Amino acid sequence: MLLWSFHSRGSNAQFLIKRYVDIEIFGNLLGQMQAEGTKKDFKKLEFANKSIQEHIDFVSYLNDLGILEGFVTDGIFHESIKEKDYEIIKFERLTKRKVRAKVITSKSKGGFAFKTYIRNALLTDLILFSMDFIRKNLIESTWNKNSIKLFESFFAKVLTGDGTIDIDNKDRNIPQARLSITDGNPKYLEDYALLMKKYGLNPIINYKWIYVRAFLNPYYIKKLKEIKAFKNNPNDEKLNYLLSFIDQPI
Repeated sequence: MLLWSFHSRGSNAQFLIKRYVDIEIFGNLLGQMQAEGTKKDFKKLEFANKSIQEHIDFVSYLNDLGILEGFVTDGIFHESIKEKDYEIIKFERLTKRKVRAKVITSKSKGGFAFKTYIRNALLTDLILFSMDFIRKNLIESTWNKNSIKLFESFFAKVLTGDGTIDIDNKDRNIPQARLSITDGNPKYLEDYALLMKKYGLNPIINYKWIYVRAFLNPYYIKKLKEIKAFKNNPNDEKLNYLLSFIDQPI
């Protein structure tokens, strides 16, 4: 499939997309976009995250689709961050790609992130349509082995971007764990709840605090580790901690 787009200056960019793509890679890409992807500018496919490895993954997933060039990265830093140049040098060293711009802001919450994007409205539309279509299809269809594989790869990256694990140790020999996904879009929360229920969890939605949450038993703690949920994310250490209390195999 050959895609191309035009902008006001009259030039164009062309992309050749593979017809067949790996289920897990495509699911990972859609999960990244669901959690940390394009929200306002639909003329470019945009991914924002602090984790450098997540940016490496984002580019590699698009490479697998056949998108090999045209990537641009900006560093977005709160004015209080002192090691801006250090973070940029580290990003460039690990990704082998230059950071185009250093953006200083007072509007963020005191942190920083990198934003990687590729400017092509048609590609953006294709990926975002796929994200919505596949999420809804997973909700409505009967799952088979491939459906489960697609869901797990999608779910793993949604959790890496927007998920967290809360652990309650109070008066317990074995800690209790709850999985939460936070999103300001209530429709997304409802979709996540339906998917989590289909996966075997028992989620509840809190619209006031914009999250969907479910308790984790030992089986699902192990499943989350198995599907690489929270990879490149501090919650991975929480998973390892919970696993230390579990003896039974899946």
